[in-house]
Amino acid sequence: METTKVQESAILVLYMNTELKFDQSISTAIMHANEFLVYTFTIFGAIVGDTWWGMFKTIAWMSIVYSLGNFVVALAAIQPLNLPTLALTITGLFILAVGSGGVRPNLSVFGGFQYTSDQTEGLGLYFGLQYFVMKCGTLVGSLVSPILRGDVTCFGMDNCYPLAFGTPGIVMLLSFVIFMLGKRFYVKVQPSKQSMLLLVSSCIITSIKEKCKSGKLGKKSHWLDYAVTKHGEKLVMETKMVLNVLVMFLPLPLYWSAFMLQSSRFVFQATRMNGDFLGWFIIKPDQMIVFNPIISIILFPICEYIFYPLLEKLGIKSLLQKMTLGGIVAALGIVCAIFVEIQIKENFISIFWLLPQYLFLALSENFLYIANLNFAYNEAPSSMKSVMSAFVFVTIASGNLIIVFVTAFKLFPIQVYEFTFFATILFIDMIVFGLLATRYQYSYYTQALISQLGISINAN
Repeated sequence: METTKVQESAILVLYMNTELKFDQSISTAIMHANEFLVYTFTIFGAIVGDTWWGMFKTIAWMSIVYSLGNFVVALAAIQPLNLPTLALTITGLFILAVGSGGVRPNLSVFGGFQYTSDQTEGLGLYFGLQYFVMKCGTLVGSLVSPILRGDVTCFGMDNCYPLAFGTPGIVMLLSFVIFMLGKRFYVKVQPSKQSMLLLVSSCIITSIKEKCKSGKLGKKSHWLDYAVTKHGEKLVMETKMVLNVLVMFLPLPLYWSAFMLQSSRFVFQATRMNGDFLGWFIIKPDQMIVFNPIISIILFPICEYIFYPLLEKLGIKSLLQKMTLGGIVAALGIVCAIFVEIQIKENFISIFWLLPQYLFLALSENFLYIANLNFAYNEAPSSMKSVMSAFVFVTIASGNLIIVFVTAFKLFPIQVYEFTFFATILFIDMIVFGLLATRYQYSYYTQALISQLGISINAN
């Protein structure tokens, strides 16, 4: 899923600019608006997976929907057909968003359920390996897709955007086939009869109503305890756990707004730089994002076996501490982008000046993204792991929405000011996140108590 989506974003922003003739700011806004929909639909996917179809069926069917969306966008890009290009492109992107939203929150959680409760180390390694495999696929896509777009001609056109958009759909269909081959080996969690997200929402609303009714009489130790009579102690405790985690998610959209700039603003930076590599070939602007997976793949074993053990010796052990460090490293990456932007204004510099900012962002993702998935899975109630995973992606959606707001309204006259804004707010944001992390209490004991109250997972 991530394999195909990352490169599609870089190609889409160029397609909007060069083929549909939107300016760079509007192209950036459209691309990130699409990303917002993609990640927002993960809530829909989580509810379907947890409540109706189950995670296995949701992953399978939504993979096909995702492929269909790619094929519709590819069809829209075939100019000789004289189709309503913009309308068909938007339709395809919407279908793609639905399919992607169905797969994303269920995939990592479905993998997590293949581990037993006493395999915690293996579970942590699983999230790391999932990230590693994702980046390996992204590497291939980042190399191949720009070549399909720029070096191949088709349908009488000077480029082949249809092939660049359609290939990820074919890859997703192949992934679907491979996924189905393992069907009889998987541990499958039965969907619950009620939506846990709706139950938690109802619990919160009941608590607020009952607290307002009671006034100062019958004061409870926690405001959610007012819902115990109607919803029971178990659901109230689960709701406390969910809200406890969601508070930690509040600062994360600002991180993702800075991180996602590499799929849009960094690409436009590359269009104004010298892509020549030793006179052998020209690196395309949307090929520079290939360095994200390359660096990530190199960093993965270094982080696992060198950085993380070293950080533990320095006292940085918890998942939230790693996430804080990741956010600070990302801010340094945007500072590098500021420096490069200043140099671009003065000289026609090599495209390889972009490497430091890609390095810092890749390192930040290794620290923050893996820890975030692990944190969400471990801290969520057993019946809400897919929904909690979806909230991870909702933070990414919110980050894209921030970019849409900044670029669509053209808040900054020059790119340096925009980068400075993102770097500054991210530094401040991570200070806030770090302070919240020091106050967070992990829910291991709460999980154990909830288990005593009757939560169980039916597997077959």
